[in-house]
Amino acid sequence: VKGYHHEWRTRYDTDYNDLGRPGVINVLHRNAFWGYKDDGVNALVRFDAARGVETYFGYDFQRYGGRDEVLVIDQHDEETQAVFGQVRITNGRMPDHNVRNTERHVVNYQ
Repeated sequence: VKGYHHEWRTRYDTDYNDLGRPGVINVLHRNAFWGYKDDGVNALVRFDAARGVETYFGYDFQRYGGRDEVLVIDQHDEETQAVFGQVRITNGRMPDHNVRNTERHVVNYQ
């Protein structure tokens, strides 16, 4: 099981030289905000079904959102949940190679 929290916050100043009027600076943004927040938890279980067959099952929850005053993106928040599984077939004679099939299903999206 692992949990995580990511958060970015920054402020932008955007100035451009006016090519039509040398020496004049156009101010597009002063102290404009951009931010993003991402929280989640992920759980994974491994089960060895037989020799050379590894099986994984898991659950993923994520809540994220952000806004940007420069690109004009209003505050937006979302949540999503998913279950996933994977079956790996390994070959003892070729330990650096294996065959796997992974499935992921989103069970809730807001």
